[in-house]
Amino acid sequence: MLVLDVRRKPKSDELVLIQFDSDFILETTYELALKFGLKKGLSISSEKFQQVKLASEMALALRQALSYLSRRIHTQKELSIKLQKKGFSTEAIEATTKQLHARGILNETAYAETFIESRKRKLLGTKKLSYELKQRGVAPEAIATALRSTDYEEPTLCRQAAEKKFRLLQHVEDKQKLKQKLCAHLMRKGFAWEHIAEALAELGV
Repeated sequence: MLVLDVRRKPKSDELVLIQFDSDFILETTYELALKFGLKKGLSISSEKFQQVKLASEMALALRQALSYLSRRIHTQKELSIKLQKKGFSTEAIEATTKQLHARGILNETAYAETFIESRKRKLLGTKKLSYELKQRGVAPEAIATALRSTDYEEPTLCRQAAEKKFRLLQHVEDKQKLKQKLCAHLMRKGFAWEHIAEALAELGV
């Protein structure tokens, strides 16, 4: 394959566009273009072209991933889905996430910790939190570690949630119905039954 043109990508100081005689235009990094010696008039084999193409895709996938992570922390699942939507191959995505894990940039325990802290004001139980984190692709071990490291006080949060709901149910005169409504509310929030029972006992329900 013959390189017809090498030009800088508009609005980018780090990316270049390589045009081949097959009318294929390859986007790659300036660093890779230098590494492979890509310049106008260069003829490369199909095998060398595939090497350049794969290396370029992986480099671009990493750049895109770092761009996403600069905005907010992601799980591997979230990041993989976003990269897939951008058209990156499974091979490039797996190589990217592996590299980010190795660098400590993609850290699911850190993600879980941030997520848990952000949910404290919602007064949720650990069951609900664990479910939401699993839905986002976080491993159970990372969730357990994050719950320990953030000192998630479920009994205290359960009591606060019970008190808040109790104030809204003052109009319910039937004590049994009141207890049922409180139990259902706290269970939906993911609190353990033992903590629900303690909270209700403190409220005298």
